[in-house]
Amino acid sequence: MGKVRRVVRRMGLYLLAITLAGCQVDSFAPSGNTVSPEIEQEPAAVNIVIRTRHSATELAAAELAKFFDQMAGRQGAARVDAKSNAGARIEVGLFSDFGLPLEGLDDLKLDDAIHVDVEFSNGIIAGSNPRSVLFAVYRFLEAAGCRWLRPGPDGDYVPSQPIDDLTVRLSDRARYRFRGYAPDGSWGIDHLVNYIAWAPKVGLNTLYMEFFIPRYPYNDYYGREYPSLKPVAPRSDVEVTAYHEMSVREAKQRDLLFHGVGHGWTSKFFGNPEVEGDHRGTLTIPSDETEYLALVNGERLKRGPTTTDLCYGNPEVQRRLAQRVADYAEAHPEVDFLHFWLGDVSNRHCECDLCRNTRPSDLYVLMLNKIDEELTRRGVNTRIVFLMYLDLLWPPEKERLANPDRFALLFCPITRLFDEPYQMPEGEIELPPFRRNQNELPRDIQTNIAFLREWQQGFPGTGFVYDYHMTWHHYYDLGYYGLTKVLAEDIRRVAELGLDGYTSCAVLRAFYPHGFPMYVHSKLLWNPELRVDELAREYFEGAFGKDGSLVREYMETLSDLSSFGAFYRMWRAGISPPDEERIEVTEKLRRIPEVVEELQPIIERNQTTGNSAHDLSWKHLSVHAGMVLKMVDMLQARLDNRQQEEEEAWKKLADYLALHEDDTDSVFDIKRFQSAVQRRR
Repeated sequence: MGKVRRVVRRMGLYLLAITLAGCQVDSFAPSGNTVSPEIEQEPAAVNIVIRTRHSATELAAAELAKFFDQMAGRQGAARVDAKSNAGARIEVGLFSDFGLPLEGLDDLKLDDAIHVDVEFSNGIIAGSNPRSVLFAVYRFLEAAGCRWLRPGPDGDYVPSQPIDDLTVRLSDRARYRFRGYAPDGSWGIDHLVNYIAWAPKVGLNTLYMEFFIPRYPYNDYYGREYPSLKPVAPRSDVEVTAYHEMSVREAKQRDLLFHGVGHGWTSKFFGNPEVEGDHRGTLTIPSDETEYLALVNGERLKRGPTTTDLCYGNPEVQRRLAQRVADYAEAHPEVDFLHFWLGDVSNRHCECDLCRNTRPSDLYVLMLNKIDEELTRRGVNTRIVFLMYLDLLWPPEKERLANPDRFALLFCPITRLFDEPYQMPEGEIELPPFRRNQNELPRDIQTNIAFLREWQQGFPGTGFVYDYHMTWHHYYDLGYYGLTKVLAEDIRRVAELGLDGYTSCAVLRAFYPHGFPMYVHSKLLWNPELRVDELAREYFEGAFGKDGSLVREYMETLSDLSSFGAFYRMWRAGISPPDEERIEVTEKLRRIPEVVEELQPIIERNQTTGNSAHDLSWKHLSVHAGMVLKMVDMLQARLDNRQQEEEEAWKKLADYLALHEDDTDSVFDIKRFQSAVQRRR
């Protein structure tokens, strides 16, 4: 009977492998190992051998051993660099270690490809670069049934099964070079470290930490200036700096491409401490240097470190900024892509004689060229990211980048409303003329893309998207499912824009009540041809088990009934729905309580599944159901313009969120949720 059970298990695993997307299994045969019918012998450990030493390849081997142990249900089921010749053997390393072809990989630092050739737990797992070895290990484990649901403890679904007869064969490469997140919102250090560990599991290669030191996201979380019952425990600048350095180390251990800074160079220009360079920092200006501020309406404007623009036509401003950027790049070789952005505010550009007759984008490109010259002189190879954003949507009229290979363009359509996905303009679009400090930013995506086309006329280099699907918009999608329609189409069309990927400005804790949008974002950036319905099937089954399809249907229904596009337009742009749409939205909202009630028996029967990842998913769903009912009351009051009742409904919702914060802390950002859904005063 023992031998029969073993063969049956092998056949079941073989069938699993051949059905997984991207996995091609060439052959299957029993390994020949036999056991006595009377005695079930424990198989020899799987030996994992590292071919190239790098922190990422060593971590890949350690992760493979860890998950093998979890699958087998015992410690020591797999061993890294064991000397024993008994048992199966898997070697992990670079393509070059195994003589694998490198055709089509133009830049091994940027191009990610994987190769897995394992039969009965013997073979190789390889990547084109160290982080791709990690990608390959996680894809191998996916083929064995693992799912990466969310960051943190109990965020991985790991099946219980034998590990000595796994067969997986696949070769694949990422479609886009830039695949990542720029964490937004509020967070603690554990949240960020857990996210960095999750990112390569789903094939993300990029981490962008905005600002020199992101102090305010930590203090927004630890300071508890949101509905919370947790104690207030703000962190010192020394602690926040240590946290930031820790996050950089975690990213570099995994060989992730690290992007840094962005807004905040005004603070650096005046010599302010790096911790003061984020959105909540203090900008201190020497009394004899106010002439370097932008002159607007006859006044040298000083705002915050990220919202103060300078007199960019001033040669001393240009010279000093170029020096500051080069100094930072030289001192921080861990930054692969350094972002040089201007102020995070529109219609505040300098009107002095040095600036008023030149577009901000022309002065911007002029400074970028000076930065390139200084970096070249110093022999620093750091790439520079520049952005088309706010007033910089209007492209330069005269200046061009002298060395396009140094730069990457960042397309940031922050004012779009997500009503429709990226699409090429139908015919010629007459762009609004540039009017200094009187510009109106476009809400529609086609005009934004028309601006992109104008920029690309003068810049033939690479670029990527920086967009905001999960910054504010997602909070109005009560099912957290409908938003993936536009998200998926956007990612599929990135190549049509002449761009090479997408780094999402997304709330770090955006996995509530589930992480499907984050999963879709990550998977499609690797392969935009994947079908969303197949991704949904594998995600919801992995997250919720046998009733995963029911949860998916429930979420899809909630998304439709929540009319999230209408409420986002109201909040973001002050656009109220017309009467006909208002009636439809009201009718849909009224149906939500019944839909939530119908799911309760399913939630109750899944409270204890025997799997910790599933249990946590159902716990989140249970808490979310109560939140949905309270949010419906608030949204209906908003739709009817009953402001006092809306405020009362918000207070009830806020109390509920605070009461359940311990249940949702790792996946839900109450601070950002509050800023995105509470009525603006």
